Formats: sequence, structure tokens, C-alpha cells
Amino acid sequence: MPEENMTGACNGEELGVRGLHSTTVTPMDLLRLQACRRLGRALRVIRKQPRRAVKTFRRAVKTTLRSVRGVVKTTHRLGRRAVKTTRRLGRRAVKTTRRLGRRAVKTTRWPLRRSVKTLRRARRSVGLKRRRAFARLRWVDSTLRYRQLRRQGVIGSIHFAPTVPDDFMYVVWKVTHYLGLEIVHAPREDTVASILWLDATKIPEDSVQPGMLNARCLDISKTRVDHVMQEVFGYGVEVDPRTHPGPIVAKSDANARHDGRLVESPVEPAPGTVYQRLVNNRVGDEVEDLRTVVVARSVPVVYTVRRSIAERFKNPTNARLCEPGEVFSGQELEKLLRVCSRMGLDFGEIDVLRDRDSGRLYVVDVNDTCFGPPKRLSRRESREAIRRIATAFAALLREPASAVADSRAPKRIRDKSAAESR
Repeated sequence: MPEENMTGACNGEELGVRGLHSTTVTPMDLLRLQACRRLGRALRVIRKQPRRAVKTFRRAVKTTLRSVRGVVKTTHRLGRRAVKTTRRLGRRAVKTTRRLGRRAVKTTRWPLRRSVKTLRRARRSVGLKRRRAFARLRWVDSTLRYRQLRRQGVIGSIHFAPTVPDDFMYVVWKVTHYLGLEIVHAPREDTVASILWLDATKIPEDSVQPGMLNARCLDISKTRVDHVMQEVFGYGVEVDPRTHPGPIVAKSDANARHDGRLVESPVEPAPGTVYQRLVNNRVGDEVEDLRTVVVARSVPVVYTVRRSIAERFKNPTNARLCEPGEVFSGQELEKLLRVCSRMGLDFGEIDVLRDRDSGRLYVVDVNDTCFGPPKRLSRRESREAIRRIATAFAALLREPASAVADSRAPKRIRDKSAAESR
């Protein structure tokens, strides 16, 4: 073996190092070379590690982004599902609410309808019971008054024919019960008077008996009333609908029809209808009627009844009790009583209108089976009116029977009664 190898020396070519062809390499150089190689490897590793770290970071970033995207997508999906679920639940809730609401409305409507029907029935029943109670109370009151008057020596029955007033709304019903007089179908020993009573426009003479009140009042049609008014006042209320200018009033010739209406003339007359002039009885925003109560040859009370202009033929809106002297003069009262005398009205009411333009009076209706007092009258005024009418009626009953028989029967009846007396 050569000596160089034994000393450990070698050249660069043996070691395979480029550039060291003939230079002698010592062990120290070898150590340095090895250290350089290791440093190079370390440098290469260091160079590679940042790349790996960057790649790892990028991978981590991508993973994070993917995770975030996945989370976002999952959140979106969950949100959409939640929204859909909420919408479905909301729709179901709305549908359920609507169904419950409809059921509740139906459930409410049924008891409400039943309660309304029950309430209406109860009102009808209460109204009927109230009417019966009032009728019973009036009957008891009249019975007690009747017994009291009988104990005082007052004779207590009055005869009505061919029918009787069976409703307490009639004025004569209230007056007779106020006086303690019993209403009877046939005359008795204690009968003080007889009244012709039939709710009709024309009454046949066969229904009349001698000595009856209203025995000559057999025709209360509006045509008859206007004819008598022309005889007493010199003018009437009826007009010719074919020639009279302006609006006129058309109404039935029969009594108690309440079918008055305004029509424009000229118009062809209809059968059974009368045409009257439109009397200007306006007072402010209302029209005023003067309802006059007649008892024999006296006028105990007068009602001023007012209605709205738009409903001049409907129910009254206001009424007031007046003294006859407040609305009529002495001459006018005399003429009104003459009209009643010619009509044969001993007990009843007449409707009078006063024209505000000319001041004239017009008698438009006569009623011998009248209701009253008016509904719009106060209770105190109604009682006062019944007291005054009853006082005048009691004075009428105190007249001699012969005078009553002679003056209140038709001529044919009087002749027949006189022949029987002979």
C-alpha cells in the first residue's frame, strides 16, 4: 500500500471533489466538507419546509374555506328549511286560526241567532203580558171605581149597539170606565144611555134604535163631510183634479184608511177617491192638525197634533192639549158645532186644518169611533183630557131622556117611536 494512503491523505479526485485535482486534502478538510454537505442538506430542507408550510397553510386555508362554505351552505340550507318550516307552520297556523275563527263565528252566530229569536219571543211575550197586565189593571181600576160610584148612588151601565168598543184605546172606553159605567150588549134597568157603535163609514138605518147617541151620524164619508162644510162655512176643501192647478191631496173616501198622498194635477179622478186642496197648515218645519173632541153641544178639549212635512200623513211626532179658546174664536166654535150637528155627531172627534195664508178652517174628517188621546201626549195631559171629556159626557147623560130621543134619532125612527107611543 502506498504511503500517502497510510497517512490518510488523498487527492481531490479520489474524493470525487471537482476542482481539487492535485491539491492534498487533509482530514480537517474532510470534516469541513461533510459539514458543508450537511449544511446544504439543511438549507435544502429549510427551503423545502417553507414550501411545505405554505402548502400546508394553503391546504389549511382551502380546508377552512371549504369548511366555511360547507357551514354557510349548511346554514343556508337549514335557514331555508327553517323558513319553509316556519312558512308551513305559519300557513297551518293561519289555516287553523281561520278554521277556528270560522267555527267560532259559526258557534257565535248560532247562539246569537237563538238569543235574538229568544229575545224577540221574550219581547213579544213581555209586550203581550204587559198589554194584558195593563188591561187587567185598567179593568180592576174601572171595577173599583164602578163599585165606588155604585155605593155613592151612581147608576152604572151604558148600552152599545150593534157592536161594543172592545179595545181600551177607544176614547169612549176610557170615559165610561172613568165614570164607573159598565159596557153592556143589551139595555138593562140601570142603563143610563145607548150609543150607536159601528166602526164603518156608512151605517144602515136598521141598526139604529130610538134614543141612541150618534143615531143620526150614519154617513161619515169625506164627500158627506165636505157637503156639510159647504152648507155651514160656504166653502169646501174638495177640488176638481182635472182643472185645479198645483199639487193636491188624494185619499180614500172611506174612513180610517190613512192612505193620503200628494199628486200633481191635472189627473183623472179614480173611483172611491176624493181630491182635496193642499192646505198650508205649516208651522215651522212641521204641519199642524187641530183634533177637536165634540160632546153634544160642547168642545171640552182640542189637541194640536204635529207631523213632519215629509211625513204629513204618517204618525204624529208631537201633540199638546189646548183650550178650545186658544185655537178657535167663538164664531168658529159655533160653526164647528153646527157642522157636527148636521152630521149627527153627538160624541166623537173632527179633524180641522187652518190655512196659514187665508186663515180659513177646513174640516177634513169626522170620526165617531175614535182612538185617543194621541200617543205623543204626556200622561198628565192624557189624564186631564179624559177627565174633561168624562165631565162633559156626564153632563150629557143628565139631559132628559125625552129630549135625547127626540133630537138624536133619524126622522123615520122618531116617527116609528111616536106611533108606538100612541
